[in-house]
Amino acid sequence: LDIALSTKEKNVHIKKSLFQDLHADIKRLEDESINLEKIVLPLSTTNTKNTKVEPQKPYHIKLDKFLFQNGSVGLTDEALRTKPYVTLDKINFTVDAIDSKEKTWLKYDFGMRINKSGTLKTAGSLRHTPLKQKGTLTLNRVSLQGINPYLDELSYLSLSDGYINLNAKTSYEKSLKAPDVKLSGSFKMEEFFLKDTRDKSDLFSMNSLTLDAFDFEMFPNRFYVETVRLDSFYLHAHIDEKKSLNLATLMKKSPEQEEQQQEKREAKEPFPLKIAKVQVKNGSAKFADLSLPIKFETLIHDLNGTIYSVSNTKGEASILDMKGEVDRYGVTTLKGSIDSSNPKSYTDLRFDFKNLELSSVSGYSASFAGHKIDEGKLFLGLKYHIVDSQMQGDNSVIIKKIKLGEAYKDENTTSLPLGFVIALLEDSEGIIDIDLPIVGDVDNPDFKYGALVWKTISNLIVKAVTSPFKFLSAAMGLDGENLDTIEFEAGLSEILPPEREKLDNIAKMLIKRPKIGLKIDATYDAERDTKALQFQKLLDLVVQKSDKKNIEDKKSAITVEILQDIYKETGDSKKLQQLQKELKQNYKGEAYRIEYLKMLVKESSLLQEITQEELFSLAEDRGKKITEFLISEKLIERDKVELSQVIEAKKDISNLIKTQLGIKSIEE
Repeated sequence: LDIALSTKEKNVHIKKSLFQDLHADIKRLEDESINLEKIVLPLSTTNTKNTKVEPQKPYHIKLDKFLFQNGSVGLTDEALRTKPYVTLDKINFTVDAIDSKEKTWLKYDFGMRINKSGTLKTAGSLRHTPLKQKGTLTLNRVSLQGINPYLDELSYLSLSDGYINLNAKTSYEKSLKAPDVKLSGSFKMEEFFLKDTRDKSDLFSMNSLTLDAFDFEMFPNRFYVETVRLDSFYLHAHIDEKKSLNLATLMKKSPEQEEQQQEKREAKEPFPLKIAKVQVKNGSAKFADLSLPIKFETLIHDLNGTIYSVSNTKGEASILDMKGEVDRYGVTTLKGSIDSSNPKSYTDLRFDFKNLELSSVSGYSASFAGHKIDEGKLFLGLKYHIVDSQMQGDNSVIIKKIKLGEAYKDENTTSLPLGFVIALLEDSEGIIDIDLPIVGDVDNPDFKYGALVWKTISNLIVKAVTSPFKFLSAAMGLDGENLDTIEFEAGLSEILPPEREKLDNIAKMLIKRPKIGLKIDATYDAERDTKALQFQKLLDLVVQKSDKKNIEDKKSAITVEILQDIYKETGDSKKLQQLQKELKQNYKGEAYRIEYLKMLVKESSLLQEITQEELFSLAEDRGKKITEFLISEKLIERDKVELSQVIEAKKDISNLIKTQLGIKSIEE
């Protein structure tokens, strides 16, 4: 030290102060206290309550140059399990023109090495009263591995590599018009590799994250970034055998701790952040689901694009424009806008996948429907529109040339008639086109988007299987009213005009859906068909007993005399006499003759025998008429129309007999 001291003038002038090769070991002990606290004892205080102290002129202290050279510090944290040790060496500190007078400026220059690789440098000017500072701050390849012990305390994360670089201008000045603290410059994080310590897998990595120009300000707070460049990042997400997502279970906190921290985050006002532009280059992401019967894995790669205006200020929308590739030949795009501060307030995104290999999702088809998928292409258009937590999802699913593999049976799988559903959905070009609207309240605690999607698909399959005609007619824009039945008049097999219209629509379905066919359950009604056939038999018998003229006109062939003869051949004459007696009591003249004729027709019809074989033959004839109409008139392939069985019709209030139709898969 070179000191000039004047007690009379109260001046202290030091030309130069030099410290060299000093070393200190600083430890945070297990009780979280610092070891240096025990070196310096607190000063004893004297009761000066009643002592009057006269103000005195302070000493004027001036130091021309302060030098600290080649210092080092060892930092140990014994409060952690792994007890990390950090070395700070080559510490050099120079200060010029230190003066205790107000409004005087000093110049400083500080540098050190961190863990023998990275460096920190800062230089500038400082005024102590009132406080004001201007300078620069530089970090060069400072390793992030030193934070691993702290990561280990809180999570299952470990940094195997990673460096940060910073070049910034710094300033401080108390102000009512501008921020007090300012830090502006550029930042770069490079060679960043993050692992999951549970299975040693690579979780996230990137070649570099660059902030081209940023402004960090405090009092008031603001963080603005002109451009963020994310180059060659990789993300690995997977669901394990217990259906847990690795990214969701990285923290070691208990649910109570997580809830408390979430409450603190919600209560605290966020630091205002705005990024004008985020540019993504050569990104990739790997996703695997190990909980499925057949393991699922896919890779999104060559992801490039831009996100504009990222902000945590309410009401500001970010615009996304991203594009990438999936596996070998698939493509994905993400476009739209979102309130980045609160996506539940506003989201309008379109997420498209094109030309995905369906074989890659065999795990989901096996789990969901009990079938593998061997071939096919998948095109997905997922549109999410959310306003005030109310979501409307308009999703488009297009599947081309799907080919099912073997059935998969497991106690955890659900078996669904996937082949039948595909036959219903697939058109003549081998394309399945489905719209899947999803509606929900994202604030609902039970809201799960994936569960809603599967529920919607399940409902679609249930509708297709239970009401295939209604499902197909709705999908194809046809009039699907009662297409599952063709109605016949009792005793007849002729196709009525309204039923021909139904068959026209069914023919369109069979043409547009080449993998489906028609099953016909030919029906008869034991009561109504029997009555109609009995009347027809009676007419035939009357004609036989009439002359040739009446053969040409069956109605005029029905006379009281012929009917009486027919009744007397097989009927009860005493019963006929009794019926005549009852009619004469109620009717006279022409009225009696008409009522007597009607009674003879009824009673004579009941005497006609109709066998079960005749009812079966009528039902079969109905089925054949339907078959021949479709094959001969509508040119439907014969193997697509099948007369399945003859059954008795269900009881119905209608006067018509309903023949039941069904859809079949012609590949079954």
